[in-house]
Amino acid sequence: MARNGWLARCVCALIAMCVLPAAVRADIGTNYGNWSNYGTWGYCYTATFGQSLRGNGEVCTGFRFRFYSESCCSNWPFRAILMRWDSAQSRAVGPVLAQADSTFGNQGCCWFDREVTFPTAVGLNADSDYIVFFTLTPWWGNYGCPNASFAITPDQAYSSGQMFVLSNGSSAGDWTQSTWSATGYDIEFVVRTTNDCNGNGIVDVDDIASGAALDCNANGIADSCEQLPAASSSLVGSEQGPIGSTASVPFAFDRVLPAAGNVQLRIDALGDLSATHEFLLVAVGGGAARPVFTTAATDCSWLTETITLTAAEFNAAIKSNSLAITVSASPTVDAAACSGGSLVRLQLDYTEAFPDCNDNLIADADDFCSGFSVDCNGNR
Repeated sequence: MARNGWLARCVCALIAMCVLPAAVRADIGTNYGNWSNYGTWGYCYTATFGQSLRGNGEVCTGFRFRFYSESCCSNWPFRAILMRWDSAQSRAVGPVLAQADSTFGNQGCCWFDREVTFPTAVGLNADSDYIVFFTLTPWWGNYGCPNASFAITPDQAYSSGQMFVLSNGSSAGDWTQSTWSATGYDIEFVVRTTNDCNGNGIVDVDDIASGAALDCNANGIADSCEQLPAASSSLVGSEQGPIGSTASVPFAFDRVLPAAGNVQLRIDALGDLSATHEFLLVAVGGGAARPVFTTAATDCSWLTETITLTAAEFNAAIKSNSLAITVSASPTVDAAACSGGSLVRLQLDYTEAFPDCNDNLIADADDFCSGFSVDCNGNR
């Protein structure tokens, strides 16, 4: 019995080794180690420090870097950015693939680490070059001269890239137009990557093999993880009038993409709205009318109110990529009460449910997979 129990345990161990591979991290970078430091990065010094690297076929979720603090004693903003890298020209290649803001803390004396997480994971194509960099450019000239020095290692610590610097001050355009200076070192950095880009606990290659995820460019990364972030949309309806009990105002928006989250509908109105029984009614897509401007206000002066629409409500109101909104008034609103006329204007602000860079009302990822569009620079 004891022997059979030992055998059973061995069989169980072998079975465990044969199950689907677990999602793991395969970070890119150098080891922690205070070999030396390179300066100076700061508002009166060099604006941008970066580390080039080679993609590993996984997705990047953020990165860590180490620096030595020399100023004292505050926190100062910077931006962490991921872009493609042109090794022949020694410059970044647009557009920005991912970015996040953080701060560096000047305590004067010590080594510090900063971990930056991107809001959207980005696929790193195998054998493609990228650069992660840290820049003060967006805030250049708004602060004094706090500074820090990046922790470095000998260049051979990471063989597929090295540290670059760019004294670009306030010019973000120089990232892609100017030649960055090679330093002959590596930054003490770690780029966080994972082979489970959608975070469902299944390795991407297995998701793709099972058909649960698409990979139309066959690079081993699920297409859903490679899409550019959806754009913010602002739909503006021009002023219309008059508005009153006998005069409603229709608004029609064309080529409307669905929303990923809540939608903010701003209503600006000028009219006969001074009493609590004088108000406007807003109906989205033929739905129930919402009252606005129900509190006493001043007649014939511009008023503003915002309605929040859920994504489900907004998306259901879109018909054939068009959206209709009607603004009407309560029975006591006089459309002719204001000598200059009564007017209404609308604005919708939201994040689109998917990126559509060519404005054909189809998600870019579907355009790529169908062959309708070609992603010639590989940035999705």
